[in-house]
Amino acid sequence: MIRTVLAHEWRLLRRAPATWIALALLAVSIVFGASNGGRWADFQHQTLAEAEAYEAETYGDLARRAAAPDGEWPDPSSAANIGMFYGRYATLPPGPLAPLAVGQSDVAPYALYVSGKTLASTHTKSAEELGNPQAYVTGRFDTAFALVVVLPLVLLVLLFDIASGERERETLGLVLSQPVRPGTLVWAKAGLRWALVAGVAWAASALGLALFGADLGAAPGGLALALLAVAAYAAVWTALAVWVATRGWPSATNALVLAAVWVAVVVVVPGLIGAASGALEPVPSRTHLIEAHREADTRFAARGGELLTAYYDANPGAQPADLDPMQYDFPLYYTARQGAMQDTLAPLLRRYDDALAAQERLANGLALLSPAALLQNTLAAVAGTDHARHAAYLRQVEDFHAAHRDFFAPRAYQRVALTASDYEAMPRFAFVEPGAVATRALWPLGGIAVLALTLAACAAPGLRRITTH
Repeated sequence: MIRTVLAHEWRLLRRAPATWIALALLAVSIVFGASNGGRWADFQHQTLAEAEAYEAETYGDLARRAAAPDGEWPDPSSAANIGMFYGRYATLPPGPLAPLAVGQSDVAPYALYVSGKTLASTHTKSAEELGNPQAYVTGRFDTAFALVVVLPLVLLVLLFDIASGERERETLGLVLSQPVRPGTLVWAKAGLRWALVAGVAWAASALGLALFGADLGAAPGGLALALLAVAAYAAVWTALAVWVATRGWPSATNALVLAAVWVAVVVVVPGLIGAASGALEPVPSRTHLIEAHREADTRFAARGGELLTAYYDANPGAQPADLDPMQYDFPLYYTARQGAMQDTLAPLLRRYDDALAAQERLANGLALLSPAALLQNTLAAVAGTDHARHAAYLRQVEDFHAAHRDFFAPRAYQRVALTASDYEAMPRFAFVEPGAVATRALWPLGGIAVLALTLAACAAPGLRRITTH
């Protein structure tokens, strides 16, 4: 009997223009979102390639000049000059599935120029990309946006009258006169629509990502997690529609209730999560960091000789025999000044990092209130544009900054001339992925699955009460 029900439903859906219009809208939205995400990922790749080329050209020229000194400025053998006024890019490359979700990659820095200056200076002068302000307000229309926002609308269009429609056309009694239980009938109709919408979403996502730059072969596990999350998200809305169908309301009421839930879950609750996490776990203003940096810069500006003397007192044997710390030497003074500023500002930066981490933990916990927020988090983790990956990047930038200082500062204080081999040995940044994607994507995916099962369990008792009246 279930096959007969499914075959009949498929004939009805196939003949309804609204079905194909809704599915086409979903497919076009997903592919268009993938094209936007792909363009952003291409832009990032191009930017990083230009940074890498600039760095290779700059350091290649300095190394050649170090091997054959020409007396021109800047002196490539001066560790103080090169360490302070030349840096290297610490870059966060897009993940293989980056076109799936732009996430926070368009507002968070992904290429920081790290030199011997303070880490706070690196952050306050980071080059955020300029873009359309309206795009920043609404967020980018990427594949994740289409899946989170458009997919449930399409499902609800196909599901809002799943039982009430039969009742209003006075065909429900005829159907229930057959050897089929009400629950089986409703779940079969709902399951067919779920499979249809999820299947279109899967196909459009895979096609869009393949067309617009994603490396599907490099992350098969991530793609599987994303598709599983989409199926679970669709199951949440399907189970919700079935629960509404058990209330016995007319189709118009069902549509209004489901639309109100969509607005609350997709628009209102994610906004409230952001507002609540910001209010309960506030992060200090960036202006405060800039002011602290300026204050430290002023405080240490005229104390180069004192700072040098203090360093040599703390590091016996580091002072060259022919060096008087109180004799003015701008590059050396500047090295000492930036080192003192870094030590002063480090605790402030750590407080920023701790505040951001606390805010993110709270937002992740509150995301359990909205399947839309959970799906967004899952897709961002799969795409590599989530907060956890960026936080790992910033921690590695901090370590790289310390390695840069450890390489140049001792050579600068001891006036050791840089050679061509030193240029080969200089530290370089290489981002290390913070563990498997699954470790970041599984918990929000699990949250979506639990919500779907909970709604299905809530709907089950009401299915037995479905009547023709």
